[in-house]
Amino acid sequence: MHELDVLFIGAVMDYDGSNGSLANYIRCNDKWQAPFQFIYGKRRQVFASEAQTCVYDIPNLSICKLVDFLKRRLDLKFHIVWHFNYHKEEVLDLLQNSPPKLVAISSTLAFYPQYLNTCVAWLNKHKKPETRIVVGGKWVYSQYKNFDLSAKLERFLVQANADYFIINRYGEETLYQLLLALKSGDPSKVRDLPNLAYRQDAVPGNHKSQLCLYDGKRYRINRVINEEQVPGRPMIDFTNIGAKFIGDIVHVRTSSSCPFHCRFCTFPHLQGKFVLFDIDDIIVQLRQLKNMGVKYLYFIDDTFNVPLKRFETLMDRMIQEKLDMQWVSFFRPQFANGDIVTKMLEAGCRMVYCGVESGNDEILKKMGKHVTLEQYHQGLDWLDRVGIIVAVSYIVGYPGETYETAMDTLRLVNDPRITFSRGGVFYYDPEAPVGKLAEEYGLTGFGAEWRHHTMDSQEAARIHMEMIDKLESINVPHSDGGGWSLFNLYCHGLNMADLKALYREFNEIQKMQIQEAGQEAFRQYRVFAPKPKQPGHAKTTYSTG
Repeated sequence: MHELDVLFIGAVMDYDGSNGSLANYIRCNDKWQAPFQFIYGKRRQVFASEAQTCVYDIPNLSICKLVDFLKRRLDLKFHIVWHFNYHKEEVLDLLQNSPPKLVAISSTLAFYPQYLNTCVAWLNKHKKPETRIVVGGKWVYSQYKNFDLSAKLERFLVQANADYFIINRYGEETLYQLLLALKSGDPSKVRDLPNLAYRQDAVPGNHKSQLCLYDGKRYRINRVINEEQVPGRPMIDFTNIGAKFIGDIVHVRTSSSCPFHCRFCTFPHLQGKFVLFDIDDIIVQLRQLKNMGVKYLYFIDDTFNVPLKRFETLMDRMIQEKLDMQWVSFFRPQFANGDIVTKMLEAGCRMVYCGVESGNDEILKKMGKHVTLEQYHQGLDWLDRVGIIVAVSYIVGYPGETYETAMDTLRLVNDPRITFSRGGVFYYDPEAPVGKLAEEYGLTGFGAEWRHHTMDSQEAARIHMEMIDKLESINVPHSDGGGWSLFNLYCHGLNMADLKALYREFNEIQKMQIQEAGQEAFRQYRVFAPKPKQPGHAKTTYSTG
């Protein structure tokens, strides 16, 4: 029996159609469907499977970085499953016939705890006793930042029920040491491992380490320390992952964190100092990916086109290399000009994703966006001139928002130079900079349930539903990855005209079902909101055939 050291699992999301909301899904064939599922039903001849239409079933950088780190240090026997829910049969076969010492799950793409909990429960049911499960990544680390080493954090760990949790912004070194302990046959060594929370029955012996700062009923949590590393040094060597797991679509990054500190965003807080990677190293990596057969790139830098001069240099280098790779990225339109957008197009850019957030100058100022509506319009004009597709995101309900300011946002989003838009209700994380202004704004609550001086989350949800009904740009719900999903479908064979037509068809059904559902549409706004006693999805049903 060939055993694995690690089975890596990327995205953990359930698209079985049992949960939904008319803000993000439609009722089709008596099930909730996200746009990519609807499109798969309409264009089965284009795709090999529904999994291919899902933007999360492609290589993600978190797993690639972990594999590269470990492969540089040991002879690693590994397997990667990019999306657990679409590849359960493959996972089951590996658990039974090549049982790994460790199943490592990234929580970065586990957007709801229910998904993560369900995945771990399934693995615990089907794995062999000697296989251990570890969960790490952004979501776990954000829970630690919110709750510190406390009973609240332990409750999250108990619900997920993995053997180990890695609590660190990076976590590569901790995973390496955990794997070494398991490979040595002495799991008791992990008791003295910093950045680790462990279920007490997963570690032999009853005594606790001096590093343990929280000794709970089921979990012990050790001291959390910084792992010393400089982002981008070294760049990921994708040959360590191998063509078997890469395919022709890959996430890449040219910087870490973000130089901006928008007040609603925790990203810089979680990721630390903004670091730019060396351009020569970036070009070497892109050249390597091209040689491995990669055709499409997702630049996942939170701010790809800043600093402007460095961005222009990168575009020049990509053009010189004749990479012949198409790509999408986040983009700040206020830094666009004629030369830049022309070079972007020649370098392979086909679409940009702009976080405009609001169409009202006063709200933009409150958000700390450091941009004006006029600058947005100038940037949109440059992008439109060269034919780069624009998708935008916006927020409804930030402190200071009123119905009138939300309608300003609607007017911006309906600009004909914007093809796709994705909206959402303000999410209040006290760790974000806006938390320091909570008293000034009268901001209370947490997450998706909040209120402030000018609005509460329920009113914001109602306004968002109204905006969806009035949208002239193509609405791209959160349910399938937003702007990233658009590019994924394009990469897999849908031309842009067909993509637009299919999303518009989805939008029309969604609007009709919202109108037919009436108040029930609002009551089911949240995916995991309590279900009403008499489910009130729309009377009209549709077939994807």
